[in-house]
Amino acid sequence: MIARRAAVQVRDALHFQAAVALIGPRQVGKTTLARTLGRERDAAYFDLEDPDDREQLRHARTLFDRNEGRLVILDEIHGMPELLGCCAARSIAAGRGASAPGAF
Repeated sequence: MIARRAAVQVRDALHFQAAVALIGPRQVGKTTLARTLGRERDAAYFDLEDPDDREQLRHARTLFDRNEGRLVILDEIHGMPELLGCCAARSIAAGRGASAPGAF
């Protein structure tokens, strides 16, 4: 029941916000929820614990540009906190039409 409620809340938030964060203790289903919602929306999924994904995200601006219009999921983003600035800049630009709600 809790997982379904969280999924509804995240889906709703993605309609109105450029970025949505899933925060909580380990092993409560954040990644599972993100992957499930990502499959529903044909999201670009990046796991910051995966060295290949980390390498791709070294060029975040280019990667985000290539995925414009898609939900981008950054799992374990605390592993690359410098990405938060790039995400924030894209989210702020959403008010000027650069990123639609549900970008991150």
